[in-house]
Formats: sequence, structure tokens, C-alpha cells
Amino acid sequence: MAPAAGNGPTVVMVCDQESVHIRRWSSALAERGWRVVPIDLARRRRPVWRVAGGLLRALWRLRRLSGRPGTVVAVHYVRGGIVGAGLRGVHPLVASVWGRDITAERRGLAGRFYERQLNALLRGAEAVTATSHFLADVARIRFGVEATVIPFGIDTSRFTPSE
Repeated sequence: MAPAAGNGPTVVMVCDQESVHIRRWSSALAERGWRVVPIDLARRRRPVWRVAGGLLRALWRLRRLSGRPGTVVAVHYVRGGIVGAGLRGVHPLVASVWGRDITAERRGLAGRFYERQLNALLRGAEAVTATSHFLADVARIRFGVEATVIPFGIDTSRFTPSE
């Protein structure tokens, strides 16, 4: 998705830009006058050295954009510990957890590094969102952070549980 020009505030979307949810959120924000700046973190069968180079360029670009008046950084589905390390000090930051990014048990040295980075990222964010009450509970119990539930895939104004 190309950056959408708007006269309102700016949101830097750090995530897999091919996600249908991200495309819909980006479009909805752009329609409301937001400037959407995509930073793609998808791996899409690229060699490791290209992924690492792209990630370093993305983090450099992100650091340049963060802290500007009217700009918020939104990271969706944290992909790895280096992302957490690179996002430290980026503000304002909204971290959205989607599932395996916080529920998967990681082992070994790399797993411990990832867990520390994820913990620092979630605790350092101005807001944490989760796609379900289950994930909000995991964020609270495992990482000690409160998450606001924002379900996607369901229009809760149209579909609600019946008696």
C-alpha cells in the first residue's frame, strides 16, 4: 500500500502490509483524513540478509518519523525481538497483539531474548490493544500490561450476542 496523503494526523503502520485487516484499517484511517505511512515487516520468502537489511532500513525510517507532532506509531503482531529492540524509545506507540506473537512459548537463548524485547516493547507502549479478551488476559498475566480489546473481523455494532 502506498502512503496515503491526508491533512490530519499521521499513523505509521509497522506490520505486514498485505494483511486484509491492515489494508482495511489503513483505508479507513485515510478516508478520515489521516496520513498513513506503511512500514512492511513481512518476510515473504526473502533471504535472511535481505530481511535484515530491510528491517534495519525500516527501523531507521521509523526513528525519523516518531516523535513528530501529530504522529503515532502502531505496531501490529510483533515479529521478532529485534523489532522490540528497535522500537524502544519510539513514542507515542500503540502495540497490538494478535495471537502467537504473545502466546507462543519460545525456548533457548533466542527465545529469552525475544521475550525480554517483547516485554520491554509492551511495557513501553502508551497503549496496548488485543484482538480478543483471551489475548488481553495473556498480556496482563504474562507481561503485566493492560490491553484494550479491539476485535476485528466482526462489526460489533451490527452483530452482538443474543440472549
